[in-house]
Amino acid sequence: MIKFKLHVQLGLVPEIWGALFIAEKVFAALASADVIVTSGREGQHILTSLHQVGRAVDLRLKHIPQDRWEAMYQALKDQLPQYLVLLEVEPPATLVDTSQWAPHLHIGYKGVVA
Repeated sequence: MIKFKLHVQLGLVPEIWGALFIAEKVFAALASADVIVTSGREGQHILTSLHQVGRAVDLRLKHIPQDRWEAMYQALKDQLPQYLVLLEVEPPATLVDTSQWAPHLHIGYKGVVA
């Protein structure tokens, strides 16, 4: 199942929705867990982030055993070759307020939107 953290702003391009459905299968298969989107268009991101234009999402990991994160990351990278998939375990050095930051998977779509 795909769930959304309270106050997540959607307005996502169709390609991100497609990636979420793939992530849903990966999370279920490798961790028996739901996909929880923690960030869409809102939040603190770097200036060149795809989040602000609805081309990226962050997926919660705190409900997944840490020993599963790498396998999930690799599976998403393999199944989403046209996307930027990142396993973010440390906050960016440029992020001033890290109080809301947590390890997560980032999926961004850089290609041409249909």
